[in-house]
Amino acid sequence: MKNSLVKILRLADHPSALVYLLAGSLDAHYLNLKGILLILVGLYCLSIGTFIVNEYTDSFDTDKFSLRDPKKLVTKIIGSKKTILFAWFIFTGIGTTIFLTCHLFCQAAAIVILGAFYSLPPFRFKAKFPYDIVSLFVFFIVAPYSIGFALQGLPFSQMFTLPFFALTLSLGPAEGIHFLVDVGADEKAGLTNTAVVL
Repeated sequence: MKNSLVKILRLADHPSALVYLLAGSLDAHYLNLKGILLILVGLYCLSIGTFIVNEYTDSFDTDKFSLRDPKKLVTKIIGSKKTILFAWFIFTGIGTTIFLTCHLFCQAAAIVILGAFYSLPPFRFKAKFPYDIVSLFVFFIVAPYSIGFALQGLPFSQMFTLPFFALTLSLGPAEGIHFLVDVGADEKAGLTNTAVVL
């Protein structure tokens, strides 16, 4: 049971956002180690909260055709809506509190709102091209990368530099592997996301 819960949290899938946070902090010359570590914890919690909701909503469509583990575990382990809501509230609450304490209001709002819209109907951005790509781009790349600039009081426009685009072009396609792995199940489930359309 414990291993199944750990698998559902998909702890290994969250570090990409953390990479953008660290890179953005370096690019903005924000070198407060304690501050960075605190925000890393907050971002990790927000990402986990988003993935929990995604795993749950996937159980009603794509999981019916998916061979991936832990996707088929979700209805058995945390199938209750109350359990899902409780887990989301805990992780999202911790992450949001940290972000608000650090005055990262825009980043907190973008991550929480897009995280919910990505998975939950009637929005379900995950199922629609190009909303799936745009929401993930803001969630995993733009919002984390902008944190260092916000903490330094720098304008948002300054983050769009060569390091930002280089990192996006190198790590962005790597994230696309997740789309390719699920493309068969997504197509059978009737999703029209980026992988299915392309």
